[in-house]
Order: sequence, then C-alpha cells, then structure tokens
Amino acid sequence: MLVERSYLHIRDGLVDEFLGVLADKAGPLLRALPGANAVSFGPGLENPTKVILLIEWEDMDAHIAFTKAPEMAEFRALLAPYTVGGEMEHFLIG
Repeated sequence: MLVERSYLHIRDGLVDEFLGVLADKAGPLLRALPGANAVSFGPGLENPTKVILLIEWEDMDAHIAFTKAPEMAEFRALLAPYTVGGEMEHFLIG
C-alpha cells in the first residue's frame, strides 16, 4: 500500500470553503478512482490554514495512473483557487 501525504497551504479566509470543496467535489473524485482505497483530510490545529490530505493508494501504479488521467487536471483545478503552495510525500506501508 502507498500513502500519499500532502500539506496544502490555503489562502487566508478560505479554509472553510476549501474544506467544503474537498468534501463535496475533490474527495469524491479521488475516491472514485481505481486503486484509491481511502481519502481523508482536515485542517491543522496549530496552523488552521494548513490542511493535510491523505490518500491511500493500492500501489504506486494506481497513483501514477491518476497523474496521467483527465481527473488529475480536474482535481488540480478544484484546488488551485485556494492553495498557495504545499508539499507532498509518499510512504510504503506494510
């Protein structure tokens, strides 16, 4: 299993709206992808404009397939108006 961990830095004043977009649009888009086993997200307590997004992929192949799929552009378009940067890492989980 592969876990993708992203920290997304959200524009001031837009965190609640962004979380709504994740819940209503971006999350369901990701969950519908082949090989995406779970999606979760939430704001930081110490820094509420920092949102964590966790995606559990079946394997790296499923993740790579997403990066080449049309849904990737749709996902990025949903996030773009809200984000001002971020970072991502991948972890292999036993």
